[in-house]
Amino acid sequence: MDAAGALLAHQSLSSPVDLLGALFIVAVLPVLAVSMTSFTRIIVVLGLLRASFGTAALPPTPVLVALALMLSAAIMAPTLSAISQQAIVPYQAHQIRVSQAIERAERPLSSFMARQTRSNEIRAFARIARVQLVTGQPVPIVVLVPAFLTSELRAAFAMGFALALPFA
Repeated sequence: MDAAGALLAHQSLSSPVDLLGALFIVAVLPVLAVSMTSFTRIIVVLGLLRASFGTAALPPTPVLVALALMLSAAIMAPTLSAISQQAIVPYQAHQIRVSQAIERAERPLSSFMARQTRSNEIRAFARIARVQLVTGQPVPIVVLVPAFLTSELRAAFAMGFALALPFA
């Protein structure tokens, strides 16, 4: 999430479009953090593990969320580094505009999500969105994000139940 802070810390936004882009990033950052990172998988696994211990409030939810955020940051570090190098640094050097920075930031994030997403989920959401997938082309973000989130939930429940089984 430091990448967004660096993007927004830029001293002057040269146009209203740049300002609008920066405000948009701030507004959607929590949604992006939940739906496009490993956060969902981690928080579901931790929640199921807590439930398997039979404790509704220990550890407290804020502790689980903080742990999930820190683990997500560690897992996402290579992707965030790529986003910084490809999008944030050129933007801060006035080499690209906000819209170009967003496009460049999407590439490593999409690559991360695609590696974690089951192909049958991608095909299912492509059918739902009526999007034709082209071999060798990146999966459109409108297909990739829900497919990634569904794959993360599937993996989280499998992991959570496997970890909880000994406590049943």
